[in-house]
Amino acid sequence: MFFTPIRVDSPASIVFPGPSMPTLLLSWKFPKENHLSSIGVSSPLATAGATRSWKSIVLVFCCTVIGAIAQMLIKTGANTITHKGIVDSLIGMVTNLPLFAGYCLYGISMVLLVLALRHGELSQLYPVIALTYVWVCLLSVAVLHEPMNLYKSTGVGFIVLGVAVLGGKVKK
Repeated sequence: MFFTPIRVDSPASIVFPGPSMPTLLLSWKFPKENHLSSIGVSSPLATAGATRSWKSIVLVFCCTVIGAIAQMLIKTGANTITHKGIVDSLIGMVTNLPLFAGYCLYGISMVLLVLALRHGELSQLYPVIALTYVWVCLLSVAVLHEPMNLYKSTGVGFIVLGVAVLGGKVKK
């Protein structure tokens, strides 16, 4: 017994070459483009949806890295504020370059997040944002020379595991 390839003519028709008949034509209407990939049929519509989903995941991943770098800049800038009083501290926050750059990176991160959420599922994308905690922990050890202990390592492991479980796509 041999298998012949399936040809997709359009989102509504699939042609199966059969041994006893020249072709067997099945037609139906898909309510959503995502249903094509759920039954294992590749089409331009299903591929476009999957591509948009992966682009969204990559954008959210970039948000986590940018957010962690922003946090490092904010921490570095906060360490240099020496002003006494609320008004002087507020002026120092606005004029402190690392602190201001960290705020700007947070803004860029939020713009990227909005772009990612336009084409992705919130329940799949939002857990990935927890990776920011992982990057901050690793950067704190590498850049700020903070100690890494068993509790931090365990926490990082649980976060990564949680992101993998919550962010994974379950086929119905």
